[in-house]
Amino acid sequence: MTKVLQLQFKTTGDKNYTLNVDAPKEQLTEQEIFNAMTAIIDSQVFLVNRDPLATIKGAQVVDRQVTEYQMQG
Repeated sequence: MTKVLQLQFKTTGDKNYTLNVDAPKEQLTEQEIFNAMTAIIDSQVFLVNRDPLATIKGAQVVDRQVTEYQMQG
């Protein structure tokens, strides 16, 4: 199984931006996610078309199962 934490933001230009975090730790709380997202916004490290992230839109953990086949040929 593969888990991805998707952090969803809005930019100052009202664009959506999703930051994917592979293999998030188990038992994350909403408060931990909120604090991390707030720190990301405050850092202004990410720009989308020159616009910084401005607000939190939401977050979700996506859990999917991947089956790989080794093809010989």
